[in-house]
Amino acid sequence: MIRYYGAVCLVFLLLAGCGITRSLLSPETTGMYDDELEVRLIEENLTLRLGMERSEIIRRFGGDLKAGSSGDGISSYPFSFCYDEGRVSAIILGNEEKKPKDYYATSRGIGYGDSFEKVKNAYKAERQFMVENGRMIRFIYDIRKKAVTSDKAVEAESLEYLEGGTYDAAYETRLREWIYIVYIFDEENRLKLFAVGDGPSLGFLEI
Repeated sequence: MIRYYGAVCLVFLLLAGCGITRSLLSPETTGMYDDELEVRLIEENLTLRLGMERSEIIRRFGGDLKAGSSGDGISSYPFSFCYDEGRVSAIILGNEEKKPKDYYATSRGIGYGDSFEKVKNAYKAERQFMVENGRMIRFIYDIRKKAVTSDKAVEAESLEYLEGGTYDAAYETRLREWIYIVYIFDEENRLKLFAVGDGPSLGFLEI
């Protein structure tokens, strides 16, 4: 499982307690069309992006395909979504239905069934930022900087915002700009689940 520590954990608690729900999706701050924030469904010839309107998902698929707090969305659909203020804040592609290997592709050409090594090799330039835990690999993508960043960098910036125990709404906005890119593998080290989204939205994966 993926876990947060230190200041990031504190922020999530503050976020829940304060009831603040600023959207990830302010175009002037998020760079939401960056290709790291999207995944292509090959069979449907459709690109899914963070920031898509919930109404568009309903129109295309006949429902919002919302991932439940218990993770029901992963087992019920080949893909599911989390939402913040009516827009997609996370995309989860699980594959219990054993779709073909070319069912989807990330911006780095990674798809269901790809090997552990292929995923790692797709991030050669950012390898030092990779967090590996058992059959899971994850990265943090900083929308503001348009680059993969490190846990240490996120924690250091978090501590700056939270110094003195105060909570700044500007930090809640910043929190939504750190996007978690998650790859989970099966017993044969083949990709079985891909997720991209902000930390609060992917909390049911115990990030």
